[in-house]
Amino acid sequence: NTSTALEWTLFQMLAFHSLMIALGAPEESLDRKRSWLLCGLFSGLAMGTKYPAWILPLPILSAIFFARTNPTPSARPKLREASLTLAVAFLVISPWSAKNWAHYKNPVFPFLEEKFAAEASREIDLNGLNGDASARDLRSTFTTWKGFKDYCLHPWTSSTSMLIPERDYLGPLFLALLPTLFLFRRRHFPSAVLAVLCAGAWIALSLMTTNQRFFIPNLAALCLLLAYALLRVPWPGLRRGAGRPPGR
Repeated sequence: NTSTALEWTLFQMLAFHSLMIALGAPEESLDRKRSWLLCGLFSGLAMGTKYPAWILPLPILSAIFFARTNPTPSARPKLREASLTLAVAFLVISPWSAKNWAHYKNPVFPFLEEKFAAEASREIDLNGLNGDASARDLRSTFTTWKGFKDYCLHPWTSSTSMLIPERDYLGPLFLALLPTLFLFRRRHFPSAVLAVLCAGAWIALSLMTTNQRFFIPNLAALCLLLAYALLRVPWPGLRRGAGRPPGR
């Protein structure tokens, strides 16, 4: 059900928001330190909603490394700041892993049973679980032409296929607006960081699953990014169509 992605969406968006504030705050300021902590807190809460959200550290780290290219040295994130955020995130989800260890001797139950609890001999239908989650077959994806073609076409098929249940249907609007990201008159560093967050989350998820509802949490950040791009394209007619008078 799509509603199960709402908590993930909320906490992931708050994590992204906190990261953007941290990157824009003065070096060593209290606001910057608080924002790094909040980024870790919200990342951990998002990861606690379901296992697919555990990809969140990947786009966060991608954005942090990208932000280190900022031409303003004081705005570049420090390694200790990134480490603090990740430590807080994993501290937040540690009770769940501890519960799994106490009950199953496996912190990521029901996955990696052969690594943590091979002697338990539990009958777990991983094929069924992977089927329900529409897990992607990476071997087929990168060793066969059909698999690689399906992966490259995934943004299109996941947005337009009529076989997708209506509650999980993403629609083609997002794809139609993506070209506006390349029409900026000048580079805007915060929006570039947000683009890295969106791309990092989408790519990480696309390597894990083809299930459309797992991509819904990324649409909130993508909508914000597309709105910013749409209102700053160099075509007055398009800006008027988006509801913004030209020249503003």
